[in-house]
Amino acid sequence: MFSIRWLTRAAERLLKSSAMSHGFALVPLSLLLTACGGGTGPSTQVERPPGVKVVLGTPPDAPAPALTFRFNYPQDAVETEDGTIYVAETQSHVVRRIRDGLVEVYAGTLQPGFNGDGDRRATQLRFPTAITHRAGELVVADASNFVVRSINVATGR
Repeated sequence: MFSIRWLTRAAERLLKSSAMSHGFALVPLSLLLTACGGGTGPSTQVERPPGVKVVLGTPPDAPAPALTFRFNYPQDAVETEDGTIYVAETQSHVVRRIRDGLVEVYAGTLQPGFNGDGDRRATQLRFPTAITHRAGELVVADASNFVVRSINVATGR
């Protein structure tokens, strides 16, 4: 069994060496997911070398086609009057919006935590588990922060 720290260093070395020699990097998905916090234990980020871009797959914060997007433990969803769907994606610590065939991060930073209230994209969530919509407001159960949040859809606050 390898430690998260060892896997993180191994993924960084593989990413850097592949990027330097080929201009792109191929990293085994299981290694990259574990090193980026997809496994158990503390979450660790792998630094992407300058000039390296994702050419296959989708970064977790980039809009992606709804028909091929894979959620990370969606717990609840709500559809608004205009057909927009909001999803409480618990393990990614975000609320995603599905609109015009694209899935995107609507609220949260993809990092668990609590940093108070504010703009929907700057506010950290920790395991959002339930969501509803009423009178222009999204109401989100931010379970591990022990709060219920209200986000005005028009202002994002």
